[in-house]
Amino acid sequence: MFQKMRAWFHQKTVLEATHLLKHQVNEELAKKAFTAAEKTLRKILDLGPNEEDALVTLSQVLLQQKKIDEGYAVLQKAITLNPAHTPVTLDFVQGYEEAGKLEKMREILYAAVQNAPDMVELRLYLAQQLFENAMIQEAESELTEIVKRVPHHPEANIGLAHCHINAGRKIDALEQVSKIRQWDAKKADELMSAIYENVQNFN
Repeated sequence: MFQKMRAWFHQKTVLEATHLLKHQVNEELAKKAFTAAEKTLRKILDLGPNEEDALVTLSQVLLQQKKIDEGYAVLQKAITLNPAHTPVTLDFVQGYEEAGKLEKMREILYAAVQNAPDMVELRLYLAQQLFENAMIQEAESELTEIVKRVPHHPEANIGLAHCHINAGRKIDALEQVSKIRQWDAKKADELMSAIYENVQNFN
């Protein structure tokens, strides 16, 4: 009985301390005191190593301090505990891109899409990267997967039209433009102009 009471008291003390530290983190983040916030978050994780919110916040605080690799490792632990945190990976994709670490950026982006295939924003970012690197077929594949999941996704449908135009498939391009015209006539007109400008490239 005494042991149960002591365990309950310890748990209560930890919860109260964690609550106070989380309040402190919020104040530090509001002041953009990232070094102080990092220290406070580590104290929270000392009390509860599996505090998901603290792990995600710490990962972003580390990213703000340009500690990208360390922050990404922390985020991976949070994702292991709960895959719902996977979208935060996009912050690190952009961070690696800004740092010029393009190989690492693509590596984590591919891994994130594989682990969370229904997260369309990750797929869209990957498709954009592929398109910009003239990997049209691969970009089209990713965009097609998005449209399967969200048929009227504007950016994915527009991206598909551009893929068809770049690949020289006039019929597919026209069909895609016709679909886009249902909700965005202005964008459809812009795509039609692109089709006419690239007419010499069509099969």
